[in-house]
Amino acid sequence: THKPTAAPPQAPLGKYAVPSRYLQPHPSNNITPHIASLVGRDLHLRPSHPIGIIRSKIQEYFASLSSNSSDNTTYKIFDAEDPIVTAQQCFDDLLIPPDHPGRAPSDTYYVTDRSLLRTHTSAHQSQHLRSGVDAFLCCGDVYRRDEIDATHYPAFHQME
Repeated sequence: THKPTAAPPQAPLGKYAVPSRYLQPHPSNNITPHIASLVGRDLHLRPSHPIGIIRSKIQEYFASLSSNSSDNTTYKIFDAEDPIVTAQQCFDDLLIPPDHPGRAPSDTYYVTDRSLLRTHTSAHQSQHLRSGVDAFLCCGDVYRRDEIDATHYPAFHQME
C-alpha cells in the first residue's frame, strides 16, 4: 500500500516577503503578482540551499582575508538590504545615463516612478560608501524584466 507523505516543511520567508508592498496602485507600477511573490524568499540566507552554501563559502573566504591581512581590513556583510531602492540609488549614483535601456519599464520593475526593485546589488554601494564602509560584501536577490528561458529568469542573486 502507498502511504501519502507530508510535503517537506517550507522555510520561513524573510521580512520583505510582503507582496502587497510591491503591488501598489501607481500608474508606473509594473510588478506582477508572480514577481511580488518571489521577493523575500531569502534563498541566499538558507544554509542548505545551493545559493546559501555559495554565499557562505564566499563570506568565509573574505573573512580569512581579514584575519590574514596586515592592515586589519574587515569586510562588512550586507545580506538583508531592502530590495526596493530609488532610481537615484540604482541608476544615478552609478552614473547610468538617463537614456540607458536598463531604466526602461520594459527592463525594470517599478513600484512607483521613483522606486523600483533593484536590478543589481550595486544599488546599495553608494549608501555604504557614504556611511564610511569601504570594504564590504553585498548579497541579495535582484529583479529584471527578462524573458524566461534556459539562461534567464526575472529574479536571481548577486554578490559583490
